Amino acid sequence: MTTEDLTRAFKAFPPSSKYTAHSPKRGAIDHLVRKAVEGRIPAAIIPMLAKHSWRLHDFPETTIRYVSDKPALARLLGTQDATVHL
Repeated sequence: MTTEDLTRAFKAFPPSSKYTAHSPKRGAIDHLVRKAVEGRIPAAIIPMLAKHSWRLHDFPETTIRYVSDKPALARLLGTQDATVHL
């Protein structure tokens, strides 16, 4: 689902019409921050999962953008440790 598709879906359903495509991402990040505070996941993987930062890895961001096998990329980065909590 694209960002536009999600925004359209929110607007089509009046109770969710105030939300944007960033709303679920914000909620997911809040949830993962709580998991990191509990010590259940490393805090460093949250920005990687949110696609905000790749600096913790040796792979340049431009190289990562070329990866089409997203499940393999998640395993490579270790972000599956966070997504299991979502």
